[in-house]
Amino acid sequence: MTEQNYLLGMRTLVTSGRERVYVKFLTGDGRVDMPFQYGRGNFLSLVPGAGVNMDLNDVTTVRIVDFEYQMWRNFQFGTMRPYGIGTGSSFRLTPLVRLTKKAWLRRDGRHSKSEQDDY
Repeated sequence: MTEQNYLLGMRTLVTSGRERVYVKFLTGDGRVDMPFQYGRGNFLSLVPGAGVNMDLNDVTTVRIVDFEYQMWRNFQFGTMRPYGIGTGSSFRLTPLVRLTKKAWLRRDGRHSKSEQDDY
């Protein structure tokens, strides 16, 4: 059996210290091919999910948990509902400099050093 997803969506993030909790909703195309042509085709995929990331330092982030619950509409035998749980890590090659909300709201594009947060 093979399954492929091509999804787009939104994510809302809440930051508390080093932890970042997020909720997401994705939608798009899901493709499945089952053995012996038992089921195959492209289907509308609705995917709510949530997770927690933790920044260890300026360049390393650990994904503690990521959960997705997929709903594949109009599958041959009713709605298919696979789900998944994952973990992971990411490494930035350079430290990330983020601007504060005040700096992002400035229209002229110039930012002072006091408006930057070293992340």
